[in-house]
Amino acid sequence: MKEVYKIAKCLLITFIIISCNNKKEENSDKGFKENLYKNKILFSSFPDTVKVNKVIDGNLQYDVSNFDSNITSSRFLELLLSTSINKELANYNEIQKNILLSYVDSLNTGKFKFKAVFEKKGKQMLNIAIRDYKFLKPNKNTPPDKMVLRTSDSLFSKEVYVIE
Repeated sequence: MKEVYKIAKCLLITFIIISCNNKKEENSDKGFKENLYKNKILFSSFPDTVKVNKVIDGNLQYDVSNFDSNITSSRFLELLLSTSINKELANYNEIQKNILLSYVDSLNTGKFKFKAVFEKKGKQMLNIAIRDYKFLKPNKNTPPDKMVLRTSDSLFSKEVYVIE
């Protein structure tokens, strides 16, 4: 009887631990998704129809108003662009693997002028990921030779028709 009680107790503890771990993963995914859309693209300009293998200029304005100088010492933005992923809102890693161009905004203006070219005809996707790098001011727990870096991503996609 004592063995049955011990087994039941172990199973109950295991179930509680597994349940807590699953909640943590759900919360971290939820936090990632909320953080993903907290930083917004304010404006973008890129044609709906372009010619195949022709370099086209585009503009994008990223919202840089979410900068807290009390906790952040510096910041820079990185824009990654891909025209070879034919899916909406490709994530940062997907775009990085299929990157066409990369731009850095070290002045923290959020204004990007970019160029894109499409190699295939038909309906294509312009995918952009902006990674916001914020270096936090050191606190008393931060070792003198370390810096704390926080990143957040914003994704942007635009459907483009590529013609001959």
